[in-house]
Amino acid sequence: MTSIFDPDSFLDEEQDELSTERSLIPMGVHAAIIESLSTKSGTSDGGVDWARLEVKWSITEPAVLEEVGRDKVFITQRLMLDIDEDTGKLSSKKGANWQLGQLRKACDKPKGPLNDLVGCQALIEIKHRVYEGKVQEDIKSVASA
Repeated sequence: MTSIFDPDSFLDEEQDELSTERSLIPMGVHAAIIESLSTKSGTSDGGVDWARLEVKWSITEPAVLEEVGRDKVFITQRLMLDIDEDTGKLSSKKGANWQLGQLRKACDKPKGPLNDLVGCQALIEIKHRVYEGKVQEDIKSVASA
């Protein structure tokens, strides 16, 4: 199958006016599936090492897809990770990595490789907040579907 998109002429084509506002995911609890996981790490300006897990969710509720006018709705959940300085692995100390622990519990996968979470279904709670004058969506909690 060939694509109707022509990258060679795209930048020179006359374009129609585009929307300047994004359709927000409605606040509330929505069914979703984990599409993918990725990690990022670095060192802050203050010299502190950090690690983060990024969970890409796909919202599957037809009513949400219709409301935002898209075939697919993705939202990324970013979880800062507490890493054990001696082992380089996730810290299992009390209170450490609690958000990841809740996510794993919601997916009924409390142990094992994190990649086992891909494809899991759960309920995600979406809240809105204002950042630099623009409304943003956040995942505030995750629960079993």
